[in-house]
Amino acid sequence: MSCQHDCERPPVFPRVIDNRAGLDSIDYRIGSYADMLTEMLGRINAAPELARFTHRKPDDPAIALLESAAIVGDILSFYQQLYANEAFLRTAQWRDSVADLVKLLGYRLAPGLGGHARFALLATGAAPVAVPQGFGFKAQLDGAPKPASFESSAAIVAYPGLSAFQLYRPRYTPSVVNGIDTFVVSGAADTLSLKAGDKLMVGAARSDDDSLDHSQIVVVDKSWTSFGLRYVKTKGVITCLDTAPSGFVALLPQFGSAERTITNAGELRAYKIAQSYRHFGHAAPALQMTVDADGHPQAQSVDYGRSLTGTTTSSVDPELAALEMPLDSDAASITAGTTLLTEAPFIFFSSLSARGAAFSSASRVVARSIVAAAHRSLAWGGQTGGSIVLTLDNTLAIREGRATAIRADIRNIAFHQVDGEAFALVAAPQPTGAAHGRELYFYGSDADAAVLDGRTVLIAGPGETLAETQASLLGDGPSAGFHRVNLDMAVNYADFSYDAPTVTVYGNLVAATEGKTGDQITLGDGDVRQTFQTFALPKPPLTYLLAPTSDPPQAPELSVYVGGRRWTRVDSFFTSSPRDQVYVVREDAGGNSFVQFGDGKTGARLPSGRGNVTAIFRTGSGSDGPLKAGAKPQADRLAGIDKALMPEPVTGGAAPEDGDSARIAAPGRMQSLARMVSLADIEAEAQAIAGVLKATAVWDISTGLPCVTVTILTQSRSAADANAVAETLRALDQARGAARYPLRVVAGKRLRVHMAATVGYDASYLEDDVGAGIVAALGAAAADGSASANGLFSWQQRRFGEGAHGSQIVGAIQNAPGVRWVELTSVRVGLDHLLLTQFHRIRLPSAEWRAIRCPTDSMLALDEADLVLGLSAANVSEA
Repeated sequence: MSCQHDCERPPVFPRVIDNRAGLDSIDYRIGSYADMLTEMLGRINAAPELARFTHRKPDDPAIALLESAAIVGDILSFYQQLYANEAFLRTAQWRDSVADLVKLLGYRLAPGLGGHARFALLATGAAPVAVPQGFGFKAQLDGAPKPASFESSAAIVAYPGLSAFQLYRPRYTPSVVNGIDTFVVSGAADTLSLKAGDKLMVGAARSDDDSLDHSQIVVVDKSWTSFGLRYVKTKGVITCLDTAPSGFVALLPQFGSAERTITNAGELRAYKIAQSYRHFGHAAPALQMTVDADGHPQAQSVDYGRSLTGTTTSSVDPELAALEMPLDSDAASITAGTTLLTEAPFIFFSSLSARGAAFSSASRVVARSIVAAAHRSLAWGGQTGGSIVLTLDNTLAIREGRATAIRADIRNIAFHQVDGEAFALVAAPQPTGAAHGRELYFYGSDADAAVLDGRTVLIAGPGETLAETQASLLGDGPSAGFHRVNLDMAVNYADFSYDAPTVTVYGNLVAATEGKTGDQITLGDGDVRQTFQTFALPKPPLTYLLAPTSDPPQAPELSVYVGGRRWTRVDSFFTSSPRDQVYVVREDAGGNSFVQFGDGKTGARLPSGRGNVTAIFRTGSGSDGPLKAGAKPQADRLAGIDKALMPEPVTGGAAPEDGDSARIAAPGRMQSLARMVSLADIEAEAQAIAGVLKATAVWDISTGLPCVTVTILTQSRSAADANAVAETLRALDQARGAARYPLRVVAGKRLRVHMAATVGYDASYLEDDVGAGIVAALGAAAADGSASANGLFSWQQRRFGEGAHGSQIVGAIQNAPGVRWVELTSVRVGLDHLLLTQFHRIRLPSAEWRAIRCPTDSMLALDEADLVLGLSAANVSEA
């Protein structure tokens, strides 16, 4: 064998530092421990005077000294490389290093932002409750280590009736027709009692007399009260309407029936029946034996006719006046003043001057008041016995047009004692047939309805659905207590039923921002001799809120007072005069805040004084997300406030800007020279807003007009945060941009990739290590959202609308340590399934199966839960 090919070559020491451009990290080590020790031992071997020094174990002091020197050199070279990487913006890993580097460009890392929350207050009692500004809340958010503090942004008045209520879909009251069995009781006294089994006489009230036609008796099945209305359901249905004239008798053909045909009615008149009776004599035999003048017995037909206009003399003894009505049984409960219903088919007589006289029959129910009740003995035909004779306040000779009821057959007369007064039955309200709409009904007091007008409310449900809308009062509803309300959005009427509404409306909404205001504290003593005097704020982090009109777009919740007077915060001393009472606020990499004053040239110096510099500030930031399951928000004590709810997640909270974002935003801001002209300028400005992870700007004409569409990915991925970023970008565009074209901001989406692969790995590697390496290479996000920043599907490496190829997936897996071969079995994106079959080793299928497309507003993403790996140990020969 030749030495050229088989002999071990010593490492080159010191190594030449040579790094090409564009690397994520630079190699700045001249050598490692092994390189240095080998170099020093090699020099010993090459020295003639040390030829006899052949011992190489560390028990020799000289060898131990060399190994110690190699260890020191290894440590020094390691830190030299570490510091060299931290000296460049592209390769720096520490946030402190990035912060110091971007300061050279005039860029400051954005501090953490306080979240925005909205609480729904539940007030009790009858009086409204004034809730002051700064009212405090605490909420334990999902995933947060401790509860976050919030304070209300403005004062509101909480009304008990608007705490948690329902809105209802519009209803209408149909006409009463045959087949219905549910009614609303109208015009009844509060003392009227209706229960199951009660009998009701119902019918259509005639306008020309106190009588009913198309009548029937129904039995109450159940009665209940809802929304201030009394409902009745009958065991049977209405059948008295839509009928042709019945019982018509036309003695003269030229006269028609006196009965009217009713197909529907607005309402029915109803009476509660206490007891029913028959007319005395209704059971009398049809024949009776009499003796004529000659003393001969003979059979005589009994006249069952009852005169309604005069005295009845035939077949009855004693005679009955028109106002007298005998009952066939005892009626001790009937007293004077009770209402009696007389139900019978009446014979009507009409005299027409040109057409002669006519008779007709029609069934009617006539209501009369009882004047007196007396016990009498009567005889009707062959029937004799005692009877209760009632005296009515008016005869039954009712008039209908030119016809008068003159006669009735006692066999068909029924009397009904009435319990209480007459009332009306209208058909139960029915929901509108529309499926969607803006108009709803609010049930409550007039005062609550008045304050609901113009108020922003939150609709919660069904499920976890939330919607914010503004209510406008349109007027009174169809019945007492109801008010018509119009929303500024259409809703699904099925969710707003009366029996089981699936939504809850919150009307006492309190907007709050994160942070807790502390007591006024002393920062220190002013000294007019010092320039740029600086004080640290205790208890970090200082609360910052997004301020779209500021530059940079965040403002601290801080007030500084010098000698009792409030000074003004500015972003920089650059434009300040020697007399301007201003200060700046700065953050260090650890999140500590500092207040700095001027030098007497750019900003005034502090006047001397003991403890004359004080401050009031809020602390807390970074909260975002929903309430923890099972947790309940806590509110400050306030009389009349029972509890607080947080139906919406907290939005807008963001952690301090990290190095990955600053590496992109800081050079862009420097290149833009604080202008927003190019797409890159807009991207850099969006990237610099706290909470924005990724931004892409493109020209777009999809709306018919040219505009700039900025797609952003925020930490929270909520629509509210995207709207706040949009407002901020538009304000910056007005201040420092061309403002020639509209800015359209789109909230980016994570388009989840689902994949499965079989991977063979070197058996000398641990299976768990191989799996972790593949997850890191693919950039799969863990359950907590963390992922490798350099992985194929990590958000740091992808752009919106950027697709992927099967070859990229296989290549990424193949480059993981220990992987020998890869078989990608399936990939699907969202609902689109791309089946990749017959992967052998690294061979790809046909080209039409390779591409994974991505919409322009989305970014491909991979979660660990969506990655299925089948790992099998492989021999090295299989590679």
